[in-house]
Amino acid sequence: MNPTVTDPIFVTNINVDGTNFYIQNNNIEPLEYGFATWYYDNAADTLYIQFTEGAVVNSVTVSFVQSMPTTAGTINYPVVAYAQMDPANAVNDSVDVTINPSDPHHIVKVSGEGTVTVGTTNTLQVRLEDIYNNTIDNHTLRFKRIQGNGGFGGLDSTDISTSGGGLAGASYTASTSTSYGSDLVKVFSTTDTTVQTTFNLPLAADAASQFVIHSSIDTIVVGAQRTLQVQLEDQYGNGISGASVTFNLLNGNGSFSNSSTSITKSADASGNVSEVYTASTLISYVKDSIEVVSGSVRDTIILPLKADSISYYSFTPSTAQSITAGGSVNYTLTARDVYGNGVVNSGSVTLSAVGSSTASFSPGS
Repeated sequence: MNPTVTDPIFVTNINVDGTNFYIQNNNIEPLEYGFATWYYDNAADTLYIQFTEGAVVNSVTVSFVQSMPTTAGTINYPVVAYAQMDPANAVNDSVDVTINPSDPHHIVKVSGEGTVTVGTTNTLQVRLEDIYNNTIDNHTLRFKRIQGNGGFGGLDSTDISTSGGGLAGASYTASTSTSYGSDLVKVFSTTDTTVQTTFNLPLAADAASQFVIHSSIDTIVVGAQRTLQVQLEDQYGNGISGASVTFNLLNGNGSFSNSSTSITKSADASGNVSEVYTASTLISYVKDSIEVVSGSVRDTIILPLKADSISYYSFTPSTAQSITAGGSVNYTLTARDVYGNGVVNSGSVTLSAVGSSTASFSPGS
């Protein structure tokens, strides 16, 4: 009668020929009319009903309750009823009982948890279950973003009905900024918000896309030092942590901190890389060109050169010259910095003819 033999049966009423009998749960046959006893033999899966002799004339109706299994589904209960004195005339029957899931109790995250790349779309999938872990279909769950700037088709939430084994899934587009640290998406029952779970989605930058030059690109004095600072970013402006960045000198005779024309460094947590550069010593290069490279991403820093302050003057010609009395000789006077570069200036110089009281100077064109 009861295929789930561990589930107890409890008789609540026995009606004999239209009369409700007094009932007791024991295996002793009653002595008086109007009384009935019952007991359930779990091992034999048999419910026994006992009356006084001759108590039943036409019919007996037995009402009982039974604890249902905790697994949802349809169970067929075969029933064999017979009088102990006449087992040959037993009545065989059966009944199908559908066991439905109980109320929503918890939500299980199926897929989608974990690190996501900014701006990408991923499916978050959950399963709704009752207290006995039976899946629940046709129940509305709400997916709601509670941290970040991502969303569901431009919205911060979406409602999805469970189906196919209590499953519900929603397409979520992650935030575009890693500054949030993680996107948080809560999933909860629309009829009982205490039934909930939360997806934690740590945000990772997208692939490197561009350099941002943060240091000055103003004119630099020959031989001077300047700290170059660049930031490697993805398409959304997020820094690429730990990326390898190389500085290459393309034009000039300057050098980096390793006294070479090339150096490779690692970006910090924000994608920033700094390097001390010593400018070229000759303004004939006009400008120093420095390439920054990380994978396929590259950019160029242009630093126009200017001479240092005046260090000395040079004469051209620089050797002794012979002239006749009253004659003249042309000299060119050039102001130069410590590296020998000509220095454009508006200063003045004083010239004197050593050993002569009659020689004089006149400016040339």
